[in-house]
Amino acid sequence: RVLDALGVPCAAALAASHTRVLRASTSSRASTSSSRWAGWPAEQLGLRDQRKAAAGAEARAGAATSPRVAHTRRRRVREMASNILKSSQFRVLQYNVLAKRYARNMEPWFLYDGLKPEGDDARAQAILARHASRTPDGGFAYKGWPSYAEGILTAAEIAAVEARDRRDFPFERRAPRLLDVIARADADVLSLVECDEYEQHWAPKLRELGYGSRWHKRPKEGAPDGCCLGFREDRWELIAHRGLSYHEHDRGAILGLLKRRGSGERVVAVSTHLARNPESSAQQRLRLRQVAELMRALGEFCKDHAL
Repeated sequence: RVLDALGVPCAAALAASHTRVLRASTSSRASTSSSRWAGWPAEQLGLRDQRKAAAGAEARAGAATSPRVAHTRRRRVREMASNILKSSQFRVLQYNVLAKRYARNMEPWFLYDGLKPEGDDARAQAILARHASRTPDGGFAYKGWPSYAEGILTAAEIAAVEARDRRDFPFERRAPRLLDVIARADADVLSLVECDEYEQHWAPKLRELGYGSRWHKRPKEGAPDGCCLGFREDRWELIAHRGLSYHEHDRGAILGLLKRRGSGERVVAVSTHLARNPESSAQQRLRLRQVAELMRALGEFCKDHAL
């Protein structure tokens, strides 16, 4: 409406929500491509096309008028285009909130108060190697804590690791801190992985912070955790969602189609938790297969919802 008041054509195109990008004809010239969007419905113009429309609108704003008026109109068009692009930005928080059954400081990737925060890489790698080592029949060479750390950490360091575990790792201690981090981040969209206690804790607590949410459990029958997708309900509306369980390994994802309140802009958000240990070449190949499966599901999801 502001651009219309300035007498600038293509105002509706410039202010449109961008849900689809139309491919320009390869035979079109750059000098004329910006004006051809004037007759298209606003909701079918993508971000690239909005920029072309803005360029055409800016050129027409300066046509057949005085230099001073033309300069003022061009400046106002640029300011409006900048504001539209800024309004399309949003914040996403990805957070592994650590399921209760994995919340042990004795896991080799933690060991707080045992390993030094910096400069202890050699001992850390030695412990990880022991933890992953197998016997010829496929069993663990070092069975359980503290066998894979003994001889690398001192007895005092092992005791300090266990004390830190008792103090900071219980869910009751971590939960308020996790919620505080989420509240301070003020993200539009949340992806929480290794998320257990969803119905009892996360769903109601996120609602108190203004987030709607959906959750997809990991495929393994005994696994209590999964992926949670959250969204600020005052900013976004959930149109549809779908859970995905990968065929390999005990991992999954959840996809959600969100529509921004006010502008109608649509965004597909995904929360996923891939196989761990990316430093392992075998695990990396597994992760790539999971990504390929996710991309197929994402393509189907977008097609189902005409994106």
